[in-house]
Amino acid sequence: MKIQVVTLEREPVYVDSSIPAAELSFEQVDALLKDAVDVTATVSKQDDQVRVAGQLKTSITFVCNRCLKEFRQPLNRAFDLTYLPVALLRRQEDEVEVSYQNLDIGFFDGVELDLNVLLVEQIMLSLPMKPVCQAGCKGLCPVCGIDLNARACECRSLPGDPRRAPLAALREKLKKH
Repeated sequence: MKIQVVTLEREPVYVDSSIPAAELSFEQVDALLKDAVDVTATVSKQDDQVRVAGQLKTSITFVCNRCLKEFRQPLNRAFDLTYLPVALLRRQEDEVEVSYQNLDIGFFDGVELDLNVLLVEQIMLSLPMKPVCQAGCKGLCPVCGIDLNARACECRSLPGDPRRAPLAALREKLKKH
């Protein structure tokens, strides 16, 4: 969904839409966007700045990092972003130091603002680094591979790494002295 900046000079644009997942270029290895993204937002312009404030709702399908089961997690994220035209950067010849307060400023071509790109960015920022199906997920047994959430296994601990055998022998020797 693209918004022409010229239309913002007259009045703000109000967005209340449901965007199908297929229209968003969301590509992640361990996360899938299957559901539509519901977005409500107000896009307004003041001087050269374009402000986009709103909220998105959807759900993301993950693969648990511990037990490898697929699970869905709802996503409800509010955003309030400021965009400046890229031309403003090109006018400045010197290097510009970005302050902490300016980290939430984005840039656009000055003609139109693509809300689909904005939504994908907001979804990406919401993704957990290591998704787990539940906080207490026990994962898989490293020996037999059964799901430890479903049942306990009969396995013993992992066999020692053969590369550590010389260290184990040295430890035993030091214990004797």
